[in-house]
Amino acid sequence: MPFKLLKKLVSILTIVMFLATNCLYAAPGSRSLFKNKKVDYDKISNQSQDILQKKQSVLKGEDIK
Repeated sequence: MPFKLLKKLVSILTIVMFLATNCLYAAPGSRSLFKNKKVDYDKISNQSQDILQKKQSVLKGEDIK
């Protein structure tokens, strides 16, 4: 009988701890690294275009400055 009681107690304690930690992890963090960050797609596009132009000029044998 005490083994069954211990088993129930451990399982209830495990469920309570799981729910408590699950709620804590689900809470929104105020110190998020990517919070309110916007992606500058124009800057990324311009950088990739510049790299592509440099590669094309190298392949054509043009002088790069």
